[in-house]
Amino acid sequence: MRTGEKTKSVYILLTRTDTIMSRIIAAVTGKPYTHASLGLDFALTRLYSFGRLYAYFPFIGCFKREETTSGVYARFRRSPCALFELKVTEYSYDAICTRVFELERHASKYKYNFIGLFANYFGFPIRRDRHYFCSEFVADTLVRGDALRISRDPSLVRPSDFLEMVELRPLFIGTIETLDSFIAQSVSAACPRVYKPYHIKLPCLFVFLTNKLARKANAVRALRRRIEFGIQLPVLRYLSVSSTTLVSLRKRREMHQRAARPTSV
Repeated sequence: MRTGEKTKSVYILLTRTDTIMSRIIAAVTGKPYTHASLGLDFALTRLYSFGRLYAYFPFIGCFKREETTSGVYARFRRSPCALFELKVTEYSYDAICTRVFELERHASKYKYNFIGLFANYFGFPIRRDRHYFCSEFVADTLVRGDALRISRDPSLVRPSDFLEMVELRPLFIGTIETLDSFIAQSVSAACPRVYKPYHIKLPCLFVFLTNKLARKANAVRALRRRIEFGIQLPVLRYLSVSSTTLVSLRKRREMHQRAARPTSV
């Protein structure tokens, strides 16, 4: 791992839902967690892993961006989970982000490594090009980014193995439902908002003035339209009356002209 000040953080989320596949993995491995995801921010708005493409069909897997409020997590809100923080250098963080964004940009080319998942149980490392399962992806990305060193091949890493890594600092252990509350409270505590009658932040003041000027401009435009319409209406009426008068005068003149013509006997 490169030396340098570790000013950035990435996050590893371990979960165990109540799906059939998760039950099978938990029964076979005897471990508390069956899925691992990699987060690039504390709020987990950029959470990535390899998992099922459809919430109700486990046999089609892919690289995907996950959310703790949708998909499988929305079905199993009380699923146990654990959140860990890994401090990394800025170089490692950039390398991890570059790798993740590359996978996201070409997500259709990457598939779930079902063969590697099966071989993982027997301790056989099987690396397949553009194929990963969840914990293999997390371990491989951290190793590529020079953020973590492990003594085994990434294809042999299981989700619960992250519990034994001393570099990881536990932040939360509970359920998905309480995790969302924990993150929301932590974010609010880190960025407190003070609302006072005499305290107006510059962005809020800018928005307030912009909206007020827009309302003034709309009122001026409406008044201008009314004035123009008020001026145009009498003119139009006068023109309509004038045109009617001219037509009647023209008809009378034509009638007089026809009457004045000599009639042939």
